[in-house]
Amino acid sequence: MSNNFWNEHYSKFNISEPSDFAKFCVEKHFNLNNLVIEFGCGNGRDGMYFLRNNFNYVGYDISPTAIKKFNESLISLDYQPEVLNKSFVDFKINNNEEVQIYSRFTMHSIDLESQMEIIKKLKKLKNKFTFYLEVRTIHDELFGKGKSLKKNEFIDTHFRRFIDPKEFIELINTNFNINYYNLSRYLAVYKDENPKVMRMIFSN
Repeated sequence: MSNNFWNEHYSKFNISEPSDFAKFCVEKHFNLNNLVIEFGCGNGRDGMYFLRNNFNYVGYDISPTAIKKFNESLISLDYQPEVLNKSFVDFKINNNEEVQIYSRFTMHSIDLESQMEIIKKLKKLKNKFTFYLEVRTIHDELFGKGKSLKKNEFIDTHFRRFIDPKEFIELINTNFNINYYNLSRYLAVYKDENPKVMRMIFSN
């Protein structure tokens, strides 16, 4: 995954309206008492929504441009959260509080080895956690476009690893508890795109 691509992307990306997935999580699932950790916070479109809904929050993103934009938005808030310019694969939880890990359109931006590193870290966590995931799948129209790398991995404008829902369900069922699952269109509509995405909530 190229920092240059994401820096250029976020230099032009100005959407501040929270995603439908963020609204879905806050309105139906999140617990206000639990910390939210966002994997790939970008310019803060969802992070600001969580903060305005009074959640304690930590965000990770590899793009300095995205983090700079996010920090500019934070000036308007009394509470200044941790917004870290580093890979979410390197996430840390330093205490015993219950956490909500939020990953929208980011798990497919890392390779399989990095995904498995995250799974390994989650298995070792002593904290109670709930993981909220929205991700592109092998049923996506973009699947197969660009240069093929490893299984289900392609580089077009940037790297994407399309998730096989059956394989992912098996992985999660082996290690955690699945609380919610949906594979559908009309969950992540953007302009003329209406991909068939997977939503999953799982916990330890």
